This record gives sequence, structure tokens and C-alpha cells, in this order.
Amino acid sequence: MNDIILDVRISKYEEPVRMIAIFDRQNGRLTIERALPYALPKDPYKNKTAEQVKQLKANERYTLRVVDDPNIYKWDLRFQEQENLTQAIASYYELQRSGCLILGSEIASRYLVDSVLQTTKVDANRGNAYEIDHEQTSCGHIAVLAACWAALRSGRTAALVDDQDEATPEQEDDFLVPFTI
Repeated sequence: MNDIILDVRISKYEEPVRMIAIFDRQNGRLTIERALPYALPKDPYKNKTAEQVKQLKANERYTLRVVDDPNIYKWDLRFQEQENLTQAIASYYELQRSGCLILGSEIASRYLVDSVLQTTKVDANRGNAYEIDHEQTSCGHIAVLAACWAALRSGRTAALVDDQDEATPEQEDDFLVPFTI
């Protein structure tokens, strides 16, 4: 499977939000279709059939949980604003400029990150510096940024650890064979 499911839960601002995004590693596309209600953890297998439980467990293998509060959920990747926000903004613009960020109509209308970001200065060595309008910023805006950050980070990591095919005899290098000139 080339898709990574991102389950992003952000709660630091008013109106906590949960977003589900799909990152297509092969094409580098991130799709964020909708925001879901933010709810406390519950048993995901309760009142499910055996087939549904099997499907949920299969999806969990490709799901990356991104949170900003590590005390609430079982999580895989923690988004810390102080440390990761600059990278998240860069990831957002990288995906947007390449045409690989696809926002659903609800997300684009409510949580368009461009509406809360302002370029404050341009540094020749570091590039653009951005400032976030905290009065207009919501958990949804941060969730979009966190999804972009997590997608690129997980895509790069997954590329390193993917199962590779067995080496063919032509690809193998036998170091034990003596070499003479």
C-alpha cells in the first residue's frame, strides 16, 4: 500500500479538531477532505463485526496518529508548535507549490492556511519568515499544517524503511572472492 492515513488531532486552540488525510507516497499528494468532531478516545472495536475489526486493524498498519497533546491519545507523531511550526509551514508551501495539496471544499473554506499566514521578512540565507495571525488561527489551521508536516516526514521515513526486493545475483557483490590483477 502506498497510501498513509494521517489521523491529526489538534486541541491547543479553541474548537479542537480531528482531520483525516491521505498521503499518496508514490505521487506525493496529500488529500485532506474533511474535519471530524474531536472526541476522547474510545474502544474502536466495540459493537463491530469480526470483518469490520479485521478491516480496522488492517488500516491501523498504515495509519499515523499525529497529536499536539501526548497525554490524551495513543500517538505515533507529536506535533510541537515551538519546534515544528516552521517546518510545517515550509511543508505546506512545498506541497501547495507543487500542486500536491488537495483540500476538500469544507477544509478550503474554513481552514485555508494562507488566510492566517503573513510573510514578515525575506532573508537571503534562510528564505521567507512567516508570522501567524493568532486571533484568526484555529485548531483547523494548525491541523492542516501538521498534516503537511507529518505527510512529508512520514513519506521520507517510509521510503527509507520500505521492504526492498531480494537482490539478484548480478546486484550482489561477493567480497569473499580473491581479487588479482
